[in-house]
Amino acid sequence: MKIEERITHIFGTEADAAPLPGPTFRAGVDRHVQRRRTRRHTVRALGVATLVLGLAGTWLAVDRHPAAVTDPRPATTSEAPTPAPRPFAEVWPGTTRTLPGRLPDGGEYAIRAVLDPDTYVVSRTGTVPAGPAGEVLVLDNARHTTRSLVRATRPGDDSFGVVAVAAAEGQVAYVTSGVGTGAVWLVPVTGGSPRKVADLALTADQGPRDIELVIAAGDVAWSPTSGVTGARPGVWRAALSGGPARMVPGSEGMTLTAWPWLVANAHDQKATAPPTLLNADTGERRTAVRAVPVGPLTCSPSWCLGLDSSGPYLQRLDGTGFRTGVPTGTIVADRFVFGFSMTPAGPDQWRFGDPEVYDLGTGRRGVVRSRTDNGHRTWSYGGGSALLLYWSWEQRPDTYEIVDFTLIR
Repeated sequence: MKIEERITHIFGTEADAAPLPGPTFRAGVDRHVQRRRTRRHTVRALGVATLVLGLAGTWLAVDRHPAAVTDPRPATTSEAPTPAPRPFAEVWPGTTRTLPGRLPDGGEYAIRAVLDPDTYVVSRTGTVPAGPAGEVLVLDNARHTTRSLVRATRPGDDSFGVVAVAAAEGQVAYVTSGVGTGAVWLVPVTGGSPRKVADLALTADQGPRDIELVIAAGDVAWSPTSGVTGARPGVWRAALSGGPARMVPGSEGMTLTAWPWLVANAHDQKATAPPTLLNADTGERRTAVRAVPVGPLTCSPSWCLGLDSSGPYLQRLDGTGFRTGVPTGTIVADRFVFGFSMTPAGPDQWRFGDPEVYDLGTGRRGVVRSRTDNGHRTWSYGGGSALLLYWSWEQRPDTYEIVDFTLIR
């Protein structure tokens, strides 16, 4: 899943629903399913200005002029100032590995999961000179070889054949999507016959951004975040060893965050209720304490990202540690924010900066200046519990750089 695509998708959605914008608003944003790219965006006000925030896998349209609140931010700010970002390679030297930009047969691909520092689960994308899009493979970077695991294509739109992938505990889980239908599957990482875990009823426009998927502690778990029909919304799980899928009790309206934690975030621009979290294994519940009394707020077990008319902010779940000047994005593995800086670009305008990683545990912040092509950039990441982040560099457009998070202490 890609941060740029989520921004692009929402910009397109908002533009379609809004009155005709002025000549300065960026119109006709391209929506690419694979190798998603975006330009640096300046968001222009449309009557009531709209601001887009992507947090913990959910994207929100927020009124830049919410109901008046008198100085809502806390008087005491952070326990430590928000650091200025520096180039990623300076902040975390020696923590990336290089992969080829194409498969050995020339096909384009997306990295879906990391098995070990040299072995990856990938799926074919884009123009395919050999083999079908929707194919899931194991890429051995040391040996420069691939091994096919499964082929799952959607006739007429094969880029949606596989919309989510996770790998752990000797299994690869994946979600297939057809026209209004889908399913969760498991296949051994060593190969073999796939086993259907559960059927899903999906809307026709169901996309990769809509399914969160994880393998942990002997289970595969998933949460459809939008567009799912035929089942109650919530988080579902099934044993790797077999058996029927079952909904996590009390998870209605929740999505995966850092497994086994689930979250019901506050999406609305005028929301005052705090997000709640549920531990799928123990049943423990936690409720965030708002540092800002109104507006969207989304949380992981320890941290929350919010947005108000002054921009994005960060706080701890208990309301302490308030910080401004932070990137807007997604909290991953309860430690990192993958996202973009947001800076004012004029009256009722915001500019998104380069992709960056913010380590909430250490306070370090590294900017990724990925490959550009007429202003487009490419970087990809996993959400929720998935520590997956890779990009392509302007200086080396035919390779990927992937972060080895085991090297970041």
